[in-house]
Amino acid sequence: MKSGLFTLDWGSIADAVGMAVFTALLASAFAAVTAPGFDVFAVHWVAAGKSIVNLSIIVGVSTLAKDFLSTNTGSFLGITPDNKTNA
Repeated sequence: MKSGLFTLDWGSIADAVGMAVFTALLASAFAAVTAPGFDVFAVHWVAAGKSIVNLSIIVGVSTLAKDFLSTNTGSFLGITPDNKTNA
């Protein structure tokens, strides 16, 4: 997340991979918990695995897109919001 606008660095890539792995772990835990009778062996892991991989890819790509389109200060497309209040 230290990259500038329209650039990526290794930290951004590591952040995207970390988010994808975290999402996969969270989705796996959700699949195990929501199995009928709370049985890990009752989970259809092939179907769940396809959903987990798809979700992880989506999260990784969206994290990279966010980092690619943001500046190093966090403003999206270099646009800084006006923080004035109507007091």
